[in-house]
Amino acid sequence: WAVTPEELRPWKKAEMDYLKTVCDTIRQNDPQHRPIYLYNPNHRDAQTLAPIARQVDVVAKGAYVNSTDHQNERAWVRWSVEQEIEAIRAAGRTNAIPLLNPELCKDPAPSEDEKIRAWVRHDVYLGLVSGAKGVLIWSLYPREEVRRTWRLWYDAYAECGRELNGPRGLAQVFLFGERRSDLKIRQAEGESVVPITLGGKVEAGTTSVAERAPRKIMVPAWTSAEYAYGDSRWLFLINSANTPGRFVISGWPPDSRAKNAFTGVAIPLPEAGKLPVNLAACGVYAVCFSNNNASQ
Repeated sequence: WAVTPEELRPWKKAEMDYLKTVCDTIRQNDPQHRPIYLYNPNHRDAQTLAPIARQVDVVAKGAYVNSTDHQNERAWVRWSVEQEIEAIRAAGRTNAIPLLNPELCKDPAPSEDEKIRAWVRHDVYLGLVSGAKGVLIWSLYPREEVRRTWRLWYDAYAECGRELNGPRGLAQVFLFGERRSDLKIRQAEGESVVPITLGGKVEAGTTSVAERAPRKIMVPAWTSAEYAYGDSRWLFLINSANTPGRFVISGWPPDSRAKNAFTGVAIPLPEAGKLPVNLAACGVYAVCFSNNNASQ
């Protein structure tokens, strides 16, 4: 269920009463108990998302990176998902679902067309690694504003979709894998933190003065997550900086083999026990470690 109008304002009692009435009515009348979703504007934070998270089952805010002037601050995706997760925690909704809401709605400058695939892959996998349990894109319709580059965006999202829901089945890792921290990652070169700007004029009619207030914070420039799923360990590493980074992975068991989690291609593991990884700006890396005695 998608509640309309979208972008209800938490500081407006009448709008929160309306949201509660809608959600209560759906739950009382839907025998299938389907989840309820409300779109929230890009500048919502955990504090203003929490009252909404108390009512809905799917918690999501816009993460329209390019449209909100975060084109060169893509770590804002991590901040966005973290706001959803914190709002769910604050609302006590342990079964609520955080989603990533990325964009397919705007042509960049022609000189940046070649960056679209990297942008999409960065945003999708950073959102999932940060805790999102799904991806809801705005939108697949070939809008006039994105007509020139729609196919580039679509193909990049479709590529991620095949990796997640095709034979590789990476969605199962994100949904059902157990978080672990046995593998070690050391950053050898690159930026460790980057600034992002919060606030802005997008969706001004449904955001508060405080939400729109510009302010800068520092956030991690790279993000990693390790999952135990099946008989394997899956490691995802995302570089959100605008410059390359170099990393070293270690800590896998001595009887392990490795493969690229996106392609299935084998990765030779150095005898020294340290696997170097070079990531371009907005680069994404994923490796699967398995026991040599496990089934192929």
